Amino acid sequence: MLGEHGDSSVIPWSLTAISGMKMEIYCDNIKKTHGFQGDTELQQIEAEVRSSGAKVIELKNATYYAIAMSVRYLCECILRNTSCVLTVSGLIQGQFGIHDVALSLPFVIDSQGIKQALEPPLNEEENVRVEVSLPDRLEAPLETGDRVGQLTYYTGDTCIGQVDLVCGRSVRRDAVAANPWLSRILDFFSRKKGDTFLSVFYSQTLPFS
Repeated sequence: MLGEHGDSSVIPWSLTAISGMKMEIYCDNIKKTHGFQGDTELQQIEAEVRSSGAKVIELKNATYYAIAMSVRYLCECILRNTSCVLTVSGLIQGQFGIHDVALSLPFVIDSQGIKQALEPPLNEEENVRVEVSLPDRLEAPLETGDRVGQLTYYTGDTCIGQVDLVCGRSVRRDAVAANPWLSRILDFFSRKKGDTFLSVFYSQTLPFS
Protein backbone atom coordinates (compact mmCIF):
# COMPACT_ATOMS: atom_id res chain seq x y z
CA MET A 1 0.00 0.00 0.00
CA LEU A 2 1.31 3.43 -0.97
CA GLY A 3 0.38 6.99 -0.10
CA GLU A 4 -1.49 8.23 2.93
CA HIS A 5 -2.28 5.73 5.70
CA GLY A 6 -6.05 5.38 5.36
CA ASP A 7 -8.87 5.83 2.89
CA SER A 8 -6.74 7.49 0.20
CA SER A 9 -4.01 4.83 0.13
CA VAL A 10 -3.31 3.11 -3.19
CA ILE A 11 -2.51 -0.46 -4.23
CA PRO A 12 -0.04 -0.32 -7.15
CA TRP A 13 -1.56 -3.18 -9.13
CA SER A 14 0.77 -2.53 -12.07
CA LEU A 15 3.71 -3.54 -9.83
CA THR A 16 1.98 -6.57 -8.32
CA ALA A 17 2.94 -10.09 -9.43
CA ILE A 18 1.63 -13.56 -8.55
CA SER A 19 3.54 -16.72 -9.50
CA GLY A 20 5.95 -14.61 -11.51
CA MET A 21 3.17 -13.08 -13.62
CA LYS A 22 2.04 -9.47 -13.66
CA MET A 23 -1.33 -9.04 -11.98
CA GLU A 24 -3.14 -8.29 -15.24
CA ILE A 25 -1.82 -11.46 -16.89
CA TYR A 26 -2.54 -13.59 -13.81
CA CYS A 27 -6.11 -12.29 -13.67
CA ASP A 28 -6.65 -13.10 -17.35
CA ASN A 29 -5.46 -16.65 -16.67
CA ILE A 30 -7.89 -17.32 -13.84
CA LYS A 31 -10.99 -15.57 -15.20
CA LYS A 32 -12.46 -18.71 -16.78
CA THR A 33 -11.36 -21.33 -14.26
CA HIS A 34 -12.09 -19.35 -11.09
CA GLY A 35 -14.85 -17.02 -12.20
CA PHE A 36 -12.68 -13.99 -11.49
CA GLN A 37 -14.56 -10.74 -12.12
CA GLY A 38 -11.55 -8.61 -13.01
CA ASP A 39 -11.55 -4.95 -11.97
CA THR A 40 -14.64 -5.39 -9.79
CA GLU A 41 -12.86 -7.85 -7.50
CA LEU A 42 -9.65 -5.82 -7.48
CA GLN A 43 -11.63 -2.78 -6.34
CA GLN A 44 -13.26 -4.92 -3.64
CA ILE A 45 -9.84 -6.10 -2.43
CA GLU A 46 -8.59 -2.50 -2.32
CA ALA A 47 -11.66 -1.36 -0.35
CA GLU A 48 -11.25 -4.22 2.15
CA VAL A 49 -7.58 -3.42 2.69
CA ARG A 50 -8.36 0.26 3.29
CA SER A 51 -11.06 -0.56 5.83
CA SER A 52 -9.21 -3.44 7.52
CA GLY A 53 -7.83 -1.27 10.33
CA ALA A 54 -11.29 0.03 11.20
CA LYS A 55 -12.63 -3.54 11.09
CA VAL A 56 -10.01 -4.76 13.57
CA ILE A 57 -10.81 -1.84 15.89
CA GLU A 58 -14.51 -2.65 15.63
CA LEU A 59 -13.89 -6.26 16.68
CA LYS A 60 -11.00 -5.86 19.16
CA ASN A 61 -11.07 -2.14 20.07
CA ALA A 62 -7.43 -1.65 19.03
CA THR A 63 -4.79 -2.56 16.44
CA TYR A 64 -1.80 -2.79 18.79
CA TYR A 65 -0.82 -6.40 17.99
CA ALA A 66 -0.16 -5.72 14.30
CA ILE A 67 1.59 -2.46 15.18
CA ALA A 68 3.80 -4.25 17.72
CA MET A 69 4.78 -6.90 15.17
CA SER A 70 5.62 -4.22 12.60
CA VAL A 71 7.74 -2.28 15.10
CA ARG A 72 9.55 -5.47 16.15
CA TYR A 73 10.43 -6.26 12.54
CA LEU A 74 11.56 -2.69 11.84
CA CYS A 75 13.81 -2.79 14.91
CA GLU A 76 15.28 -6.09 13.72
CA CYS A 77 16.06 -4.62 10.29
CA ILE A 78 17.74 -1.60 11.89
CA LEU A 79 19.74 -3.58 14.46
CA ARG A 80 20.93 -6.10 11.87
CA ASN A 81 21.61 -3.45 9.22
CA THR A 82 19.76 -5.53 6.64
CA SER A 83 19.30 -2.81 3.99
CA CYS A 84 15.93 -4.35 3.21
CA VAL A 85 13.14 -2.59 1.33
CA LEU A 86 9.98 -1.96 3.33
CA THR A 87 6.91 0.16 2.73
CA VAL A 88 7.04 2.63 5.61
CA SER A 89 6.01 6.23 6.15
CA GLY A 90 8.82 8.69 5.59
CA LEU A 91 9.50 12.25 4.51
CA ILE A 92 9.82 12.40 0.74
CA GLN A 93 11.73 14.96 -1.30
CA GLY A 94 10.60 15.21 -4.90
CA GLN A 95 9.13 11.76 -5.52
CA PHE A 96 5.98 12.12 -7.66
CA GLY A 97 6.45 15.90 -7.54
CA ILE A 98 5.78 16.07 -3.77
CA HIS A 99 8.15 17.66 -1.25
CA ASP A 100 8.40 17.53 2.55
CA VAL A 101 5.34 15.34 3.10
CA ALA A 102 5.32 12.01 4.93
CA LEU A 103 3.90 9.25 2.72
CA SER A 104 4.12 5.46 2.66
CA LEU A 105 6.57 4.40 -0.04
CA PRO A 106 9.24 1.71 -0.43
CA PHE A 107 12.31 2.77 1.56
CA VAL A 108 15.67 1.09 2.07
CA ILE A 109 16.04 0.46 5.83
CA ASP A 110 19.48 0.01 7.40
CA SER A 111 21.22 0.75 10.72
CA GLN A 112 20.56 4.47 10.28
CA GLY A 113 16.83 3.97 9.77
CA ILE A 114 15.59 5.23 6.41
CA LYS A 115 18.54 5.22 4.04
CA GLN A 116 16.91 5.88 0.68
CA ALA A 117 13.47 6.43 -0.80
CA LEU A 118 12.55 4.42 -3.88
CA GLU A 119 10.18 5.71 -6.55
CA PRO A 120 8.17 2.84 -8.06
CA PRO A 121 7.06 3.37 -11.68
CA LEU A 122 3.31 3.89 -11.26
CA ASN A 123 0.83 4.22 -14.09
CA GLU A 124 -1.45 7.25 -14.46
CA GLU A 125 -4.30 5.73 -12.44
CA GLU A 126 -2.03 4.83 -9.51
CA ASN A 127 -0.07 8.06 -9.38
CA VAL A 128 -1.38 10.07 -6.45
CA ARG A 129 -1.77 13.81 -6.95
CA VAL A 130 -2.14 16.01 -3.89
CA GLU A 131 -3.93 19.35 -4.02
CA VAL A 132 -3.50 21.70 -1.07
CA SER A 133 -6.20 24.11 0.07
CA LEU A 134 -4.85 26.67 2.56
CA PRO A 135 -5.68 30.24 3.59
CA ASP A 136 -3.41 33.10 2.51
CA ARG A 137 -2.48 33.77 6.12
CA LEU A 138 -2.50 32.04 9.51
CA GLU A 139 -2.22 33.88 12.79
CA ALA A 140 -1.86 32.72 16.39
CA PRO A 141 -3.57 31.85 18.64
CA LEU A 142 -4.18 28.47 17.07
CA GLU A 143 -5.77 25.81 19.22
CA THR A 144 -5.46 22.04 19.13
CA GLY A 145 -7.84 20.66 16.53
CA ASP A 146 -8.34 23.95 14.66
CA ARG A 147 -8.89 23.22 10.98
CA VAL A 148 -6.62 25.34 8.80
CA GLY A 149 -6.88 23.66 5.42
CA GLN A 150 -7.43 20.48 3.47
CA LEU A 151 -5.55 17.95 1.35
CA THR A 152 -7.37 16.34 -1.56
CA TYR A 153 -5.91 13.15 -3.07
CA TYR A 154 -6.47 12.18 -6.71
CA THR A 155 -5.52 9.24 -8.89
CA GLY A 156 -5.94 10.37 -12.46
CA ASP A 157 -9.01 12.64 -12.38
CA THR A 158 -10.71 10.68 -9.58
CA CYS A 159 -10.83 12.08 -6.05
CA ILE A 160 -9.97 9.21 -3.69
CA GLY A 161 -9.98 11.04 -0.38
CA GLN A 162 -9.74 14.25 1.59
CA VAL A 163 -7.84 14.95 4.80
CA ASP A 164 -8.27 18.03 6.99
CA LEU A 165 -5.14 19.89 8.05
CA VAL A 166 -5.47 20.67 11.76
CA CYS A 167 -3.22 21.96 14.50
CA GLY A 168 -1.70 19.13 16.46
CA ARG A 169 -1.15 21.21 19.60
CA SER A 170 -1.84 24.72 20.85
CA VAL A 171 0.17 27.65 19.52
CA ARG A 172 -0.26 30.87 21.52
CA ARG A 173 1.24 34.33 21.16
CA ASP A 174 2.80 34.25 24.63
CA ALA A 175 4.66 31.09 23.58
CA VAL A 176 5.75 32.80 20.37
CA ALA A 177 7.21 35.76 22.26
CA ALA A 178 9.30 33.42 24.42
CA ASN A 179 10.46 31.25 21.54
CA PRO A 180 12.34 32.96 18.67
CA TRP A 181 12.39 29.73 16.65
CA LEU A 182 8.61 29.41 16.91
CA SER A 183 8.24 33.09 16.06
CA ARG A 184 10.21 32.58 12.84
CA ILE A 185 8.04 29.62 11.88
CA LEU A 186 4.80 31.55 12.44
CA ASP A 187 6.23 34.47 10.49
CA PHE A 188 6.92 31.96 7.72
CA PHE A 189 3.26 30.92 7.89
CA SER A 190 2.17 34.51 7.40
CA ARG A 191 4.07 34.87 4.14
CA LYS A 192 3.89 31.44 2.54
CA LYS A 193 1.21 29.10 1.28
CA GLY A 194 0.83 26.02 -0.91
CA ASP A 195 3.43 23.27 -0.89
CA THR A 196 5.98 25.37 1.00
CA PHE A 197 3.53 25.95 3.82
CA LEU A 198 2.56 22.28 3.79
CA SER A 199 6.15 21.21 4.37
CA VAL A 200 6.37 23.33 7.50
CA PHE A 201 2.96 22.25 8.72
CA TYR A 202 3.71 18.56 8.40
CA SER A 203 7.26 18.51 9.67
CA GLN A 204 7.23 21.27 12.26
CA THR A 205 3.76 22.45 13.31
CA LEU A 206 2.47 19.15 14.67
CA PRO A 207 5.15 18.78 17.39
CA PHE A 208 4.54 22.28 18.80
CA SER A 209 3.89 22.35 22.55
